[in-house]
Amino acid sequence: ETSPYFDYKDINNDKTKEYIFLTRNTLKVFSANKALVYKYEFQSPLSGVPFFFLFPDGTGKIGVVSEAENKLYLFNENGSLYNGFPLTGKTYFSIGDINNEGIINLITGSSDNSIYVYQLE
Repeated sequence: ETSPYFDYKDINNDKTKEYIFLTRNTLKVFSANKALVYKYEFQSPLSGVPFFFLFPDGTGKIGVVSEAENKLYLFNENGSLYNGFPLTGKTYFSIGDINNEGIINLITGSSDNSIYVYQLE
């Protein structure tokens, strides 16, 4: 079960940090002046804490996992889901260019005891 979580990170590359709150089934991001940037409510409880990825364009992404749904979520800085999400998976995931070919990959485990490697576009 997810405990309430708080962090303070610059997710939109504007040199100002945003406030990030995660509860059992809600993600909220507020600007430095405390205005709500976005809110997302999940159908099932989340697993663990959110994690942050800095993409080559300088924008930050927030990732969360729902083990109960076997789904991964990745949010853009404006609160929209990254293209193709949610994806199948139930473990923390890693994002990077695993083949040094300029393509961003995501690696995770799934409920069927497989390792999934996705190509992000």
